[in-house]
Amino acid sequence: MSGCKVRIRLRRLKKVRSKRGKGVYYYAWVGGPRIATDAAPGTPEFMQAYNEAIAEAKPPDTGKFSDLITLYKKSTEFTTRSAKTQKDYFRYIKLIEAKFGTVPVSALGARAVRGVFKEWQDELATNG
Repeated sequence: MSGCKVRIRLRRLKKVRSKRGKGVYYYAWVGGPRIATDAAPGTPEFMQAYNEAIAEAKPPDTGKFSDLITLYKKSTEFTTRSAKTQKDYFRYIKLIEAKFGTVPVSALGARAVRGVFKEWQDELATNG
């Protein structure tokens, strides 16, 4: 059966067309690392680059909110922003991490936590 092809669907793969018409880019997932290859999807070269990209995605080590912040700072959602925007975000990220960095990720779904976040947000707005 030589010449037989196997098709694998990469569910989280994100295809993005360049705004300037420079082509199509692929990301391991929305906000994830870019697939670093010019090879077409489905080729062995593309699959190797895809596997390398998803290997970078490590779950948070301790399950703390600060781990999510670290993952966000490494994501393309953050790294593709302008230097000024990143600088502005860092100012708030430092405050958030100092205040809530040790909060367990599992606690983020609790209703009470939302209230705590909103109170702190109001406090920031009031104090400038």
